[in-house]
Amino acid sequence: LALNNLPLNKRSFSICKSSTQSHNGLVLVSDQHKIIKPIELINGNLVIECPVHSSLLTDSPYESSKEFTHMRYTACTSKPDYFKQENFTLRQVGYEPMRQTELFFLITVNDEDEILLSSTLHRIIENIACLCSLTESPTWGEDGWKKIIICIISDRNKINKRTLSYLKALGVYQDGIARSK
Repeated sequence: LALNNLPLNKRSFSICKSSTQSHNGLVLVSDQHKIIKPIELINGNLVIECPVHSSLLTDSPYESSKEFTHMRYTACTSKPDYFKQENFTLRQVGYEPMRQTELFFLITVNDEDEILLSSTLHRIIENIACLCSLTESPTWGEDGWKKIIICIISDRNKINKRTLSYLKALGVYQDGIARSK
């Protein structure tokens, strides 16, 4: 059975050290866990907060905020048209106060190399810095970055290996979070 064909109340997942498959075909692997244990679903969806390696947090002014100390993995198991119906939520909905999204950058990565992705991200970050410098703007200003989402989507089976290494170095990807087989 495909995960998106299962009713929300039938979706369950496990974390395990080995690559044993769960009944729905999804396996979560973590070196930190040696036993299989159930994972609580958030609104019927798989959402996992994974700690970012401490070496990525050195010299960061935000090293105490979970927003920066943890990477979030959300298994998107349906088409975007059904996200609201299936209760998918973006990360900033959980912040207090809840954040408004003004810009959403979606970057689809397939076999592009790390240089192309780096260049794309660099340009986006330059534009975000420009928006944050607009001190007279009622929308932007110093904390304007909190109103922007950068979402990188890729098929882990098709992504360029060097690009994947680049994403690991940024702290936005970790090996072994979810497997379909």
